[in-house]
Amino acid sequence: KAVQAGRFDAAFQQPYDQAIFRRLWPELKLSYRMQRLVNYPWLFNFVVRKANRNRVLRETITVMFEDIDLRDRLRKPSFYFQLLFSGKT
Repeated sequence: KAVQAGRFDAAFQQPYDQAIFRRLWPELKLSYRMQRLVNYPWLFNFVVRKANRNRVLRETITVMFEDIDLRDRLRKPSFYFQLLFSGKT
């Protein structure tokens, strides 16, 4: 639209900026939180060990990289609580 209109000013681009922000911000924010998980090596290693032993958990974590709603579970303490106390994982 900007090329067709010949307008590249900030005011004209603002709706585009807002649309991109709405679309990408949740994923970028969640990716940042996942990166922070590495700051807790004991927790990161715990999750990896559990996933190594459990096919369902391994597949769940794999799907989390594709599904932002599932990925959001990684930032919730309840996810790790379930890992810790579930006999299945």
